[in-house]
Amino acid sequence: MLDAERDPGSPPPGFHAQWVAELDRLEVDVAVAEAMLTADAEPASLDGWAPAVRGPLPADLEPRARLVLERQLAVAHLLAERLTVTGRHRRLTQRIRDNSFPDIPVYVDLNA
Repeated sequence: MLDAERDPGSPPPGFHAQWVAELDRLEVDVAVAEAMLTADAEPASLDGWAPAVRGPLPADLEPRARLVLERQLAVAHLLAERLTVTGRHRRLTQRIRDNSFPDIPVYVDLNA
């Protein structure tokens, strides 16, 4: 069908496939973030996401998109918890450092 014959309100050809590809990409990013949190690994740089598809999500992809969103929110919650714990550790370490003696070399005689 030529573009001129297509209903102006209908999505362009390949629109559904573009949304599937975008959801695939989002799922990979979430899986990478989940793996980093599980492994307690250094955070990798994830590319920012900008929608490459213009137009509404097809209705049949909505359940999948909701699952991706739930996983994203769970990762965001875990990251917030991790940042809170890290901040507490940093403050505790700083308090200990502030209350201790300045860096004084300490030698231990292992032969004694």
